[in-house]
Amino acid sequence: MVDQFEIAGDSSRVVYLAGPSGARELFSTPVTGPPGETVTLNTALPVDGSISSFVISPDSGTVVYVGDQSTDGITEIYSVPLRGPAAAQVKLNKPLVSPGGNVGTDPLISPDSSTVVYIADQDTVNQVELYRVPINGPASAGEKVNDALVSGGNVKNADISSDSDRIVYRATLIAPDRSELFSVPIEGPANARVRLHDNLGLGGNVASFEI
Repeated sequence: MVDQFEIAGDSSRVVYLAGPSGARELFSTPVTGPPGETVTLNTALPVDGSISSFVISPDSGTVVYVGDQSTDGITEIYSVPLRGPAAAQVKLNKPLVSPGGNVGTDPLISPDSSTVVYIADQDTVNQVELYRVPINGPASAGEKVNDALVSGGNVKNADISSDSDRIVYRATLIAPDRSELFSVPIEGPANARVRLHDNLGLGGNVASFEI
């Protein structure tokens, strides 16, 4: 069963998820076929492993995907050339905190196709934070985007400006029960962030945003 597909921006190839329920793999095929030209983009999965989601870079060169490819039940993030091979893939996250560390399933790629932004409880158990890394890695070049979070705080979601210059994110950064909106240069540092609104009233929260 094919669960999800996306056509590359240059119309050259289709990337799709397919396989038995709960065991999906990632494939790339020419938009005109034939099926014999299809390549698998992930490496061998563990028992019960599966690819969760993917996104194609705007320049149609790279696929970024999330799945429990290395260890069942632990989702991590990878990049691989659009045309493969799977052996050319790079893991983009640093080692995840144990137990319970996972990468979120909605990674972002900057419009200039240079940077991947993702959320994960990578460093602290049950604390979701925001990270950026070059699209081709290495993972060691990745950095945290958000400044220090209050105890119990989490990053909710993020977006990248169309000029690939800034990341805007919503987080409970200052108070654990108050979602606020922040902006930071895509190249950091995290402490260069600015809050994008005045103080919120009692019980106030930023519910959503759009760049």
